[in-house]
Amino acid sequence: MSPWVFIIMIAVTITVFIILMTLMSSAMIGHAARKHSQKAMDASIRALVKMLPGKNCGACGCATCEEYAKEVFICSMDPDKCVHGSEDLPQLMEAQVKLFLKDLEDNTPKKKEEDEEIW
Repeated sequence: MSPWVFIIMIAVTITVFIILMTLMSSAMIGHAARKHSQKAMDASIRALVKMLPGKNCGACGCATCEEYAKEVFICSMDPDKCVHGSEDLPQLMEAQVKLFLKDLEDNTPKKKEEDEEIW
């Protein structure tokens, strides 16, 4: 076997290895980011549940206060539907959701301007 064939085989092997390692590390980083986001979301929902009176009366249209907190969090219900909550409950709940969104935005990698340019 020619020495050039051997060198080319080594170069191809190293290139494939580098590509595979890059793909694996990208997948691991993406998984870690999703896991962090899920934990932060769960913590925000728990914070919303703690703000509610816990009567599970159903007056808001949800069976439980936890269900209502989840609906407010995903913005499918207004935060002013709880009839047993304090007067400032809607503002507190909105602030909690905004805090999560800001944290999510702050922890999302930003694209550089030159990455967005095509030419």
